[in-house]
Amino acid sequence: MTEAFYAIIIIAFASLGVLTMFNHLVRGNEIRENIRELGETVDSLEEKIEAARLELQDMSFESSILNEERVALEAQGKCLIELEESHRQKFAKEGGRR
Repeated sequence: MTEAFYAIIIIAFASLGVLTMFNHLVRGNEIRENIRELGETVDSLEEKIEAARLELQDMSFESSILNEERVALEAQGKCLIELEESHRQKFAKEGGRR
């Protein structure tokens, strides 16, 4: 009778061992799958970051060009105002003759 009891206990623990190993195998596969999905997500986000970085560089370059154009237009406007003022002064000196 004790031998049968010991056999049942050994079978029970062996079954629990097999069940535990199977459980670890299943969870290990789930974890690997999650890690793979997270890796794909990270790759996708890195691609988006690189695209945003390139877009930011382009915008910075365009902003620089627009700033240079603004400065040139301001200088041109100032020059035209000075030219107009000079013309008015010259016209006033001449007494309005033309």
